[in-house]
Amino acid sequence: QKKCFEKAITNFQEALDLQKGILENDHPRIISTLDNLAYSYSKNREYARAVTCYRTMLRAQISQSGTFTEECLLTFRKRVL
Repeated sequence: QKKCFEKAITNFQEALDLQKGILENDHPRIISTLDNLAYSYSKNREYARAVTCYRTMLRAQISQSGTFTEECLLTFRKRVL
């Protein structure tokens, strides 16, 4: 199972790098990729990296909406669990 998440991490990181080259940092697609990457890190027991992704994701959500929304609250909840 760990190898499955290692491959997912590689793929999501590659996708994120490509997306950041063409999209704004607060684009919904980047936010979604960050969420998937954080989940994969968490399942791979790389918790510090997962928290870093969730933190970046939360900043992007706040930037996108201009305020702390319900979506931000859900991300914050993931980060602390």
